[in-house]
Amino acid sequence: EEVVASDALPGLVHWNEKLALLSADLVEQAELMRVVRAQQHARATEELGRSVRVLQSLFEQIDVLQQNIVAAEFLVYATERRFALVACGERLPDSLECLPPALFEAHAFLRRLQRREPPP
Repeated sequence: EEVVASDALPGLVHWNEKLALLSADLVEQAELMRVVRAQQHARATEELGRSVRVLQSLFEQIDVLQQNIVAAEFLVYATERRFALVACGERLPDSLECLPPALFEAHAFLRRLQRREPPP
């Protein structure tokens, strides 16, 4: 029996329809994956933004601490010079004499520190 091309046509049409459905399904899945990735990317970008803001805040705090350390070093230096000159009975230079006395109470400082950061 001879197979005629027109006899195979219904089978080809059937396969073409299946391929078209499969192709549409693949396109839909690809679009869904694109949307999901876009959402994941948006969430990751938001999280990265939050992390950057936290880091900026921490670096600002570090800068303030660094400035406070420098100020404390100058205070210690000036106080030591005052004590050394007074102990030797020498007159204070104008640069040290015009400085107000450093008022520092350890317990008050510790209370303020503990209010900000409770001990571990």
